Amino acid sequence: VADEFDDTPISEDIAKALLGSVEATKAKVLVVSDYNRGLITPWLAQRISKFTKRAGIRLMVDGRKRPLEWYLNNFDDLYLITPNRDEAAAMVGRPLRTRDDHLEAGREIRQTLKCNVLLKMSQDGAVLFLSNGERMVSTPSGETTPTVVEGEEYDFRAYNNKPIAVAGAGDTLISTVALCEAAGLSLPDACEVGCRAAAITVGMPASEVVTLTELEAALEGVELPSLLELLRREAVRVGDKTVEIDPIIRGE
Repeated sequence: VADEFDDTPISEDIAKALLGSVEATKAKVLVVSDYNRGLITPWLAQRISKFTKRAGIRLMVDGRKRPLEWYLNNFDDLYLITPNRDEAAAMVGRPLRTRDDHLEAGREIRQTLKCNVLLKMSQDGAVLFLSNGERMVSTPSGETTPTVVEGEEYDFRAYNNKPIAVAGAGDTLISTVALCEAAGLSLPDACEVGCRAAAITVGMPASEVVTLTELEAALEGVELPSLLELLRREAVRVGDKTVEIDPIIRGE
């Protein structure tokens, strides 16, 4: 089955209407799924990015096959971008054949866009490249220049080695990561939950929504340090009341 679509860019009037809806949000995290089919125009992307920066909202983008320069010029407040292998190759403008090639590309994307990168590696799982932001670094000539501080890298294995249908897996991944981040989990823990949710999706015969029951079962025995810390903080807030931490989440 071949997709049929019109990739003509939307009009400025429609873009303004969409921007108005975005600016009315009270969300902590905003996800842009960029299908490169005319909706995410430079005008709209730039204004969404300015809004999230002004409002203190974390902006996550599910990228497509565009050059890095496009994202650099239009999304200057990215928190996370989630390209797959082909999209990463298009971003850096060269073929990626080995794991080292992909790791180098992920680091280049992080360095260029100054954001966190979750590189989706299909049957090889995913790799998270954390960015610790920028700091001013002195050059040998005595000048200072902003340099991206590279953070840790996390490997997530593929939790389903027998996928049935991969449609919707990327959407499930980034939406789950966004939800977990908004709830207070660290980005590595959020990606762990997201990868497990995506593994459930690819095991279904069509694009399906992952249920809470399914996700809880997939997380049985998994330790999520930031979730435990979040629950401990909540326990302190309720004073003398006893807060029972779900043993599934606790990893027992």
